[in-house]
Amino acid sequence: MKITIHNLDAWVQKLQQVGKGVEDLSTPLFLALSVVRSYLKQYPLPPAPGFGFVSDKQRRAFFGLLKSGRITVPYRRTMLLGRSWHITVKPLKGTLANPIGLSYGRWVQDEARQAKIHKGRWRTVQDATVRCKKLVVAVFEHYVSELLK
Repeated sequence: MKITIHNLDAWVQKLQQVGKGVEDLSTPLFLALSVVRSYLKQYPLPPAPGFGFVSDKQRRAFFGLLKSGRITVPYRRTMLLGRSWHITVKPLKGTLANPIGLSYGRWVQDEARQAKIHKGRWRTVQDATVRCKKLVVAVFEHYVSELLK
């Protein structure tokens, strides 16, 4: 998903007029993306007991993984998904991504692929983009305004 800062060229021109360059936008860009990262890092409460299996295939997979020792009961949260969101800032472009490539991330925080057990509980990237857009722009504009003073 993408959040665009409109009038970015105008901000750059104003910064150049006061002797600043595009590299000075790194901090406000990082802070703006931190808003989205904070939103995505929040974990929901665990699901209620007895959610149940949605298919026989899922049930077999669960008990196979349990028998092999790859999963344990009760499940213990690693908090790795929340910690894996990472911000990269380059001139005029910032990226918030999951660079360690957690294989299960898309089943948890991607609206189109989200597993049934996570729907309505876990925040998605798409939801974060919509909910945080105004705040991201406001944070960015506030800090650029401070640079211009």
